[in-house]
Amino acid sequence: MLQQLIDFVHKKEIPETVKVQHNLAFKQLQLLGPIAKALDSKDFMTSEFLLLLKIKNQLIKGIGEYQGLKNSTILLKVALQVKDILIGIQEIESLSQNLEQFKLYNFVNTLLKEDLTPEDFQKLVNSKLEEILPNIDDEEEKEALKVYVQYLEQLTLNYGLGLEILILFKQYQLKDCLNLKCISSLVKSLQQENIEIFPEIFLIIKKNYSTLEQLAPIIAVSPEKNNPHTYSLILQYIALGYKHQALSAQFARLIKVLKEWKTLYLSVNNLREKYNFYEYKQPKEFSEEIVGEYIFSKYQDFPELF
Repeated sequence: MLQQLIDFVHKKEIPETVKVQHNLAFKQLQLLGPIAKALDSKDFMTSEFLLLLKIKNQLIKGIGEYQGLKNSTILLKVALQVKDILIGIQEIESLSQNLEQFKLYNFVNTLLKEDLTPEDFQKLVNSKLEEILPNIDDEEEKEALKVYVQYLEQLTLNYGLGLEILILFKQYQLKDCLNLKCISSLVKSLQQENIEIFPEIFLIIKKNYSTLEQLAPIIAVSPEKNNPHTYSLILQYIALGYKHQALSAQFARLIKVLKEWKTLYLSVNNLREKYNFYEYKQPKEFSEEIVGEYIFSKYQDFPELF
């Protein structure tokens, strides 16, 4: 007892600024820990979800079989998201007969060849619409042009690559967009299959390859990769993503919290090690348990945290 008292007397004091720094980070950790616990789910450890994360990591890093497929996957996902808009644009253009309507379509086609931001593109389209509408007497034709411009606005302002997708479909014949309905149905059907078993996915994709291969120039699939195996890889990932969309969003929120938690944890842990019990007079906060360590340990090897 006497020796402990002597040791304590000879221990150094921890600077007040260090205590403040430690306690501030510690309090933030105590807030983040319960949030991480609430976001955690046993479903994150299911084989399907882990496969989704594995494929996503390989796509991002461009490794393994997914080397060079990131851009194609992104383009196809966006194309599937905007398929109804593309089909709507196609139908309005194909049914039009008024010369004034074609003036707008030609104007849009000209703009698509220019290097414009989505915002500037839409402003110019809106301005052209206002110029053309007074020259059209038929109310249905006027309404068709308004809907056409609304489609363009949705495409350009609500989707990051929407305008690029439109340009590509214009370049390689807009009728190709009808294939997107078939591919969308195919992705939905894949979600009902044993989506983890790649050979089963491959057999389904092989039967539908004639539809998929037509999209190669639009989604930037190189000639050497334009085969059923490539589309099986891409569509397996897209189908997994759709099936676990809500879970993926929850996982992303958890990872965001854990990244912040990790930064604070390293700060607190470093201070506790530097101003350790053997050399310094530690206040009780320096020995209190940090909430969230168990959750972090479950995911510390996940590439998403680095």
